[in-house]
Order: sequence, then C-alpha cells, then structure tokens
Amino acid sequence: MINLNIIIEKLQEAEVEKALEIKDICKYISYLNFSVEKAQENINIDPNEVESLKKKVQQGNLLYFSAKLNNNIVGYLGMDIIESILMIRSLFIHPDYQGKGVGSKLLLKADKIANSNNCSKISLNVVEDNSLAIKFYKKNGFIDSDSSTSPLNFNGQELKRINLVKVI
Repeated sequence: MINLNIIIEKLQEAEVEKALEIKDICKYISYLNFSVEKAQENINIDPNEVESLKKKVQQGNLLYFSAKLNNNIVGYLGMDIIESILMIRSLFIHPDYQGKGVGSKLLLKADKIANSNNCSKISLNVVEDNSLAIKFYKKNGFIDSDSSTSPLNFNGQELKRINLVKVI
C-alpha cells in the first residue's frame, strides 16, 4: 500500500458534484465492468441527488467526509447513526486511488465517529458481486451479517446486496 498524504475532512457544498462523479464512476466499473474511460463518458449525475446532498451539507450536521490529495477529492464517505449503529451509506474511492490507503483512512474516520457516539457496531451494504470491496471490508474487520437487505437497482439491473458489520 502506498502511503499518500490524504486529508479527511467534512464534505463541502462545492465538492458535492465531484463526490457524486466518483460514485458514478465506481458504480459503472464495479457493477457493469466498464473501463475507467467508459465510466467517465457515462457519468449521469441526478440533479436531484446533487441538490439533496447539498442541502444536507448546508445543514451542517451530517456525516459526510471527503478524502483529498493535493486539494482534489479522491474519495468520499457518507454515514448516519440509527439506534447506536453507524450506517455507512456511501464509500467510494476513485479507481486511480484504490489500493493506496484512501479507503482505510475513511474507515478509520468511521471508527472514530462510531466510538465517539457510543455505537455498538458499524453496518454497511455491498453488492454481492463486488468481490474487491467485500475483501477490503473483511480485511478491515467486517463480517457477514444475517440481516437481509433490499437489492440495488442500477442502470436497469437489480443487484443483490449483502450486509456486513463490524462490532465496536
């Protein structure tokens, strides 16, 4: 793993579109096996999603963080807390920076927030066919859960997801 000087900080309103762009690229690559170039050509960010996330950022009490290298967003993490469980809703790293410690730094941020809020566990859903992500999460202490989760609809496909948890 390469040790990059990654800065983790709260996601800013001006960064929302870049964060959602990274999310789109990652989904096209992971779910449809697109190349990075083809994924970038197919970016189609929903304006409603942009506005929704911008509103959450403006409210100031959200748990969204960006990972930056030289002031450029290379990943982001979105979470919320429900009944003492930290739920990771989004964790996306630009493909050019995967395997370089960015995701691990974002997960450390999630651990710190879970601990400071007395959460009993961290939970997330991941597409069943996303073997790289599942391997990454398990390497970072997540285990399979018995919880069922609804499928993810992406680009006309229904993708089965599994739930992983990490006990704090």
